[in-house]
Amino acid sequence: MDRREALKCVGLLMGSAVSASVVSGVLAGCKAAPGSNALKVLTPTQDELVATVSELIIPATETPGARAARVNVFVDRMLDKWLHKGDRERFLAGLSDLDARARNAGGNSFVESDPKTQTTLLTTLEQEALAARASGLKHKSFFLLMKELTLTGYYTSEIGGAQELKTVIVPGYYDGDVPYADIGRAWA
Repeated sequence: MDRREALKCVGLLMGSAVSASVVSGVLAGCKAAPGSNALKVLTPTQDELVATVSELIIPATETPGARAARVNVFVDRMLDKWLHKGDRERFLAGLSDLDARARNAGGNSFVESDPKTQTTLLTTLEQEALAARASGLKHKSFFLLMKELTLTGYYTSEIGGAQELKTVIVPGYYDGDVPYADIGRAWA
């Protein structure tokens, strides 16, 4: 699967267009490079928060989740090189707001909160983001940007493309009538 095809899939999964800065970052080759762990924008605490939220969005099941795909490193690279300053500031403010909401809800940071509290907070953020988008908000909310970066980072990674989606590099013949039960997961 090439990056353009992956972006089309991500756009379809999200039900909307992928933002221009994310498209340009992925097409330019922004990825979580193996062995490259130096953070550019995120602090170690923010990095762990991004890793935790991304894992809640795409958890490990029979295939690895967002944490294994190093989506947090992808997000850091996107914040550093590709997202507009306003988007970066809104994203970082959203991380702070999420942590503050968690502390107000139970006294712990988001990362230290129990899974039920984490899920409730993210559900609330998603509902607020969808309501804001429906009311005509021009900028993408923190949660929708986080979700977009998570899906893009995951499905353009080797784990997302090769293990979650089935990729056939050299396809065989076309068979338009294959029962879904025979193939299991979605094909890329």
